[in-house]
Amino acid sequence: MIQTGIYLKKIQVALERGRNRLLKQYDLTAPQMDTLVYLLLHEDSENTLSAIAAYFGVKHTSTIHVLKLLEKKAFIFREETGRSKRIFLTEKGYRVLEEDKKALEYVYGVMLDGMTPTERLQLDQYLQRIYENLKRGFSL
Repeated sequence: MIQTGIYLKKIQVALERGRNRLLKQYDLTAPQMDTLVYLLLHEDSENTLSAIAAYFGVKHTSTIHVLKLLEKKAFIFREETGRSKRIFLTEKGYRVLEEDKKALEYVYGVMLDGMTPTERLQLDQYLQRIYENLKRGFSL
C-alpha cells in the first residue's frame, strides 16, 4: 500500500520536471501552463481568482502568485467587472498554448507508452476514483 503513494509522488515529480524542462523555452512553469490551459478550457466562464484557486484546490495566495507572473509576462490580462476581476488570455497566451500542444502530446505519449487504449481508460478511472476518495475522506 505504501508503494502506491510513493509511486504517485514519483510520477508527480517526474511529470512536473519533464514539463518544466519543455516549458522553459516559453519562460513558463507547469503550474503557469496549467493555469493557461484552465483559462482556455473555461473561456465562457467567470474566470476569477477564486474560481481558479477552487478548480486546482490551492490557496488564493498560490494562485495570486501564478497570475501575477503570467500577467507580468503578458500571457493574461485582468479586467474589472463589477466587484470581481475576470482573467483573460492575451494573444501571446493563445499562441503559447498552440505551440505547446506538441510538447504536451510528447509528455503524455512518454508517460502512457506501451498502454493500450483500454488500459489508459482504466488508469483514468482508477485515478479519478482515488481523487474522489481523497476529496471525500479529507473533506477537500
